[in-house]
Amino acid sequence: MFEYSSASILPIVASGKELHFLLGREEGTRARVTKRWCAFGGRKKQTDNNDPCVTAAREFVEESANVVKLYENDIPILDHQQHIDLISKRLANEEYLLRLKLHRRSSKRHAHILYMVVIDFEPSILHNFNVVRAAQDACSYILLDKAKRAYLRGEIQSGIAKDCLLPGFVQLGNGCIATRPDWAEKRELRLWGTEELKEVLQTYAQSGEGKCMRVSSYFFRHDMISVLILFHGLLCHGLSTLCEGSGQMSPEKEILKL
Repeated sequence: MFEYSSASILPIVASGKELHFLLGREEGTRARVTKRWCAFGGRKKQTDNNDPCVTAAREFVEESANVVKLYENDIPILDHQQHIDLISKRLANEEYLLRLKLHRRSSKRHAHILYMVVIDFEPSILHNFNVVRAAQDACSYILLDKAKRAYLRGEIQSGIAKDCLLPGFVQLGNGCIATRPDWAEKRELRLWGTEELKEVLQTYAQSGEGKCMRVSSYFFRHDMISVLILFHGLLCHGLSTLCEGSGQMSPEKEILKL
């Protein structure tokens, strides 16, 4: 198994010749006020056993609030750990459009692994995410205080905090309900069409990041912009640009130097 630092999943919705990318907008904090649009991912943990499939699956389930079915024949799963295991197995079996290894030239970290997966979009996804997000907001008071946040993590690590029926919530030893810290990282989900994404690239090319910061709807993470540039042909001509002669999708492995 190769070394990597983080992993993510980028869901793509194909509707005829039109493509849409399902992206999430980061939650703003004092340390990170950018609220950028990006894929669903994050750094690996020791519990991931140095497996990018597990890291990507875990981050996807957490950041999507466990409301997005990545594969069409997935059954509704309440237990988020079962969903993580299912997605990681499907990724390990190369059930994705392609996999990217992203490197930053100025960073000493290992590669970031990004999986692109074609999904069947259900309109209820956005509504269900907003419902869970509203509930998280009502229970996120503990995340605003550093001492209380440390107390929450301690209860989770020690096993005192118990999972609730609604994913991403735990019941503490004192009976209070709180949001898991890793489950409140995305503020909003949105489908981005190809024409919108091409306009995003034009905005970055003409005005740079400064204007995109003022126009928050167009503020994307740098690695996401790099992926969009790499797949400009995908935005212009659809999935046919990634097909082999046989007409089947190829899980190609590209290496992108950022």
